[in-house]
Amino acid sequence: MVRWLRKRPGTALVLALLFAGLASGVAATRWNRYHLPFESSAWQAAPRGSLDDTRHRMLRSLLREHPLQGMTRDQLIALLGPGSDTPLFGDYDVRYELGSEFGQISLDRLWLVIRCDDAGRVREYRLLKE
Repeated sequence: MVRWLRKRPGTALVLALLFAGLASGVAATRWNRYHLPFESSAWQAAPRGSLDDTRHRMLRSLLREHPLQGMTRDQLIALLGPGSDTPLFGDYDVRYELGSEFGQISLDRLWLVIRCDDAGRVREYRLLKE
């Protein structure tokens, strides 16, 4: 095989480019499988307390497109809905259930928890495990 490639020097480059294209296609497919573009209506409609991970899959896009820091509570609720009514993480003002962790065995549930300041603006947010 090596002799054959030496006789056709351009072939090695073509094979390398084909391999790189295939590898990047596989990586893009895997990325798209786990990440979704953020859509406010889909976020708000996502079932709670189930195995659905729609919100988790949208999280990266949400944080990139809509910086939460400094947003008013009303803006936050308009964007993401009222949040989950749960006693978990009671020291935070608004809590959103995201779904399970990514991976083969997903035992922990992830939450986006948000604390507002006295003026009603988002002061901090965190991702926490249940």
